[in-house]
Amino acid sequence: MPVLGNLLSLDPELHSYFAGLAHTYGPIFKLRLGAMTCIVINSPSSARKVLKDRDVTFANRDVPVAARIAFYGGADVVWTPHGPEWRMLRKVSILKMLGGAALDSFQSIRQNQVRKTVG
Repeated sequence: MPVLGNLLSLDPELHSYFAGLAHTYGPIFKLRLGAMTCIVINSPSSARKVLKDRDVTFANRDVPVAARIAFYGGADVVWTPHGPEWRMLRKVSILKMLGGAALDSFQSIRQNQVRKTVG
């Protein structure tokens, strides 16, 4: 079934299923899950290389339908593809929402939440 790709052959125990596929296809392979192509990395050394050396290549992710609806087509710091626009959104988020003055203005709210949580 080309429409569903490998979706129907997935085992509920995904880690065991991926380990079996790694024995057959090697530590890095791709699966087609519906319309999405996924890359599976099974060895720690390969994962380290990908996450350290190729981090920008794998930094982007598909925007789910719910995020497209809720966040104006996914145009926010979480879903914007890595690049100049993402860097600008991240900088604004850090400066305006997580900067000293912003954090100070929410101190009483944070303290109340800690009190509620701790009891």
